[in-house]
Amino acid sequence: MRLIIDTHVLIWWQNDDTRLGTGARAVLTDPQYSVLVSIASFWEMSIKFRRGKLESAGSVAYRKAIEERLAILPVRLEHLSALETLPSRPDHKDPFDRLILAQALGEHCPLMTADPKMIGYGVSCIGVA
Repeated sequence: MRLIIDTHVLIWWQNDDTRLGTGARAVLTDPQYSVLVSIASFWEMSIKFRRGKLESAGSVAYRKAIEERLAILPVRLEHLSALETLPSRPDHKDPFDRLILAQALGEHCPLMTADPKMIGYGVSCIGVA
């Protein structure tokens, strides 16, 4: 089974952050799951690093993800098509979130996130507890 993880889940995983619960950690280490990370997550991390909002750059996280054998998910046509059909919500305009949601829709796989704004788009979400 495939699973996409949200950017903060990747950060918590790589930093061994306690906000990522034991259940989520069990899923991420379960060999039955293929864990996918959107290329958008690394882009988002690079931007936040440049703005001083993150201590580590997207390029560092990317290299670490490769070492951890996480699959990097590029942006494909079906993701763009899904992005174009996502409902508009005035409370949720984050372009990185929206692309990751579209990728989950396009790939027909669940998304692991702690962000309540990601719920309600028709994507199956897995919590981080």
